[in-house]
Amino acid sequence: MLGGSINNTNFAAVRLLSNGELDPNFGGNDGQNPGTVYIPTFGVYPCNQCFALALQPTDGKIILGGIIGAVTPNYIAAVRLTSEGALDTTFGNQTPTDGTMSLTQTITNGSGIDDQCRSVALQNDGKILLGGFSAAGNTDGGSDYYFAIVRLLASGELDPTFGGQNSLPGTFYLTPTISGGTGDQCYSIAVQSDGKIVMGGFTANSAFSGGVANNPYFAAARLLTNGTVDTTFGGINGQNPGSMYITPRITGGNGEQCNSIILQSDEKIIMAGTTAYNPTGGAPLLSFALTRLLKNGQLDASFGGTISQSGTTYLTSAIIPAAYNSIGSTVMILPNNKIVVGGLFFGNGLFFGLAQFINPMTLADYQTSYAGIGAGLYV
Repeated sequence: MLGGSINNTNFAAVRLLSNGELDPNFGGNDGQNPGTVYIPTFGVYPCNQCFALALQPTDGKIILGGIIGAVTPNYIAAVRLTSEGALDTTFGNQTPTDGTMSLTQTITNGSGIDDQCRSVALQNDGKILLGGFSAAGNTDGGSDYYFAIVRLLASGELDPTFGGQNSLPGTFYLTPTISGGTGDQCYSIAVQSDGKIVMGGFTANSAFSGGVANNPYFAAARLLTNGTVDTTFGGINGQNPGSMYITPRITGGNGEQCNSIILQSDEKIIMAGTTAYNPTGGAPLLSFALTRLLKNGQLDASFGGTISQSGTTYLTSAIIPAAYNSIGSTVMILPNNKIVVGGLFFGNGLFFGLAQFINPMTLADYQTSYAGIGAGLYV
């Protein structure tokens, strides 16, 4: 399954067969191509972007998560499709389109300007988690960004038993910010076997500039099942209980961002993303970066540490000479326990790429592969 957007105006999904061809038994509604589906805009909102997808294991239904809006404000939104690619009209039941749901007020009690869903996760009880971030205006006219999460009932309605301490019932945002700065953004969430919710992304302890975080760090937080902060997680070296950020940075460079997290079978937390550094002191280069946390949120000293601080590692050389920057977008763990990071390589062209790391990481060994893609395509 692939999820995304069409011209930033329609949620869309594609299903491929195992040989990579479009599945003729999926979608194809209202004159759309077989194997594909797109969802009309949510009423008056011109901007509809899907950033995340999850499959319900019991019935194969498909949850798409993202945003609706104009420029500002943006609101978190979700759609559910049947396993055949039709809009599931039992979900949400909100006008103007059954099968969809969207917040009509920003998480930060209406004072926000930008709520975004960047990750979808499913609980064992069928409840749906939409993880991302929420921005609220601050006193100097700028915006503070916070880790945020929404929990829906299986019906697509907000779960009134979740969060609501400083936000709408059914929602949560993490304040104060993880590093004491003005920008935290969550890009990935995962659910532990005990129902606790791990959130991964970045924290920037200096102001945003032009919508881009200055000098960010890998960051993580954990919530209890009721949507309150788990104070047994993180809180290292004076950091806020319930959260952590990796300092010094993995490479000691200009900034790092976690884009994806995954839980090992022992529930250690793998965080994957990008670090900006340059060993020669020139313009920063982007490279895949990894860290592993213990279940309590501390760095796992048995991971990495040969080229960076214990618990972390990164690619130290260009995967291909023409692509000197690498952005890690997603991570998975193979049955043999090796870790695969996928993303984008660019320089003189754009490339899909994969890097495979041994696990536990005791050496900076990795295998890579890549494929050329059309100019302008971003993963």
